[in-house]
Amino acid sequence: MGISTTWRAFTFLCACFFQLDCRQANIDPNYLQWENRTVDAERERPVVLNDVASLTLEIFLAVGDHDTVARSEDSGVTWEIANSGIGGRVHLTWHGVSFANSSLGWLVGSHGTILRTVDGGAVWTPQQSGVPDDVTLLGVHALDEEVVCAVGERGTVRCTEDAGATWNDRRGGYYPQASLLPITSPQADYFEQDLHSVHLQSRSSGFAVGSGGLLLYTRNLVGGNWTPAVHALDDVEYLYAGPVRAGRGTHTLRK
Repeated sequence: MGISTTWRAFTFLCACFFQLDCRQANIDPNYLQWENRTVDAERERPVVLNDVASLTLEIFLAVGDHDTVARSEDSGVTWEIANSGIGGRVHLTWHGVSFANSSLGWLVGSHGTILRTVDGGAVWTPQQSGVPDDVTLLGVHALDEEVVCAVGERGTVRCTEDAGATWNDRRGGYYPQASLLPITSPQADYFEQDLHSVHLQSRSSGFAVGSGGLLLYTRNLVGGNWTPAVHALDDVEYLYAGPVRAGRGTHTLRK
């Protein structure tokens, strides 16, 4: 079974990624088949899951509404439902999760909340994000054990370079001399657009995507231009060492 060069978009999936290059790895073809797995199917109304992260090839965390943090230790065959453990605030909704390694990770969501774990998600600790309580954080990416960026409503960008001890407002730039620029809607007030996802390739190279076809990048990014987009973008991901894709539904940009 080969790897298809054609991608089909499914509207019920918000974000998905592969950590391995299956074209170069010796992987059982059955690995590439999709199977339905329902988290907490016993509920009258199953939870809405917004993001998923891999800690290892077997361990995954999926997060969503009602303070849901679901964990699988068998590559998704079975899931154990838990929560963040920060006080039983069931009104919390988690929109983004990212791990720097198998132990260290971050969780972001409603009320500008950022949590960190140092034990693979067993215990989560709140961090001071400086984000207003009425702003929801929608995406997060951990570049390494120190550098993490989170994005959200109304153009919110918070980044840390010390593993979350301090979070800095980077709406005007992720790092010094690396300002974010609007590259798809230059006339728009992009600081008022919601940002849905962020991905960093290095401390000076990364992208954020959001509503209104907004695609932002760091000023010192080396690379070609992007084709303008007119549709909202929900997610962005680096594909190995080269191309980058971002899109929503059937609308995809490729660098």
